[in-house]
Amino acid sequence: MQQEVAWTIIAHNIWYGYAALDKKIYPKYQLDELIIDKPLVSIYKYPLYYLLVLVDTLDFYKFYNRFQNELDLNTGNALDDVELEITDGTILTIRLNKEVFPRFERLINDTKEWLCLNASFKDESTIDIQFL
Repeated sequence: MQQEVAWTIIAHNIWYGYAALDKKIYPKYQLDELIIDKPLVSIYKYPLYYLLVLVDTLDFYKFYNRFQNELDLNTGNALDDVELEITDGTILTIRLNKEVFPRFERLINDTKEWLCLNASFKDESTIDIQFL
C-alpha cells in the first residue's frame, strides 16, 4: 500500500504529453513513453491521483499570486477570496473574486484535457465541478 501511494504522489508530478507541441518535443529527449493519447483520469478509477492532480491544478494561492499584480488585487490572503463547498461527495462548488474568474474559467476548461469532470459556470464568480 505505501509503495502505491508513493508512486501515485510521484506520478502526479509528471507532465504527460498530449498536445501537438509535446508530441514534437518529447521524442527529441527520449520521453516518448510519457505521451498518452487520452490522459483523462477518473476519480472512480484513480481516486488519490485524481485528487492530487485536482488540488495541484487548482492551487488558489499560486493562481492568485500569478495575477495579483496584473489585476491590482488587494486581497491580502488569496484564500480569503475563495469559498469551497463539496456536495454529494462529487460536486465541488468554487466561489471566487470576479476579477480573476475569467482566468480561472480558462484553467478549469484546460483541466478537462486531463481530468474527467463537468464544469458548470453558474454566474460570474461561481463554478460547480462534478468529479467523474
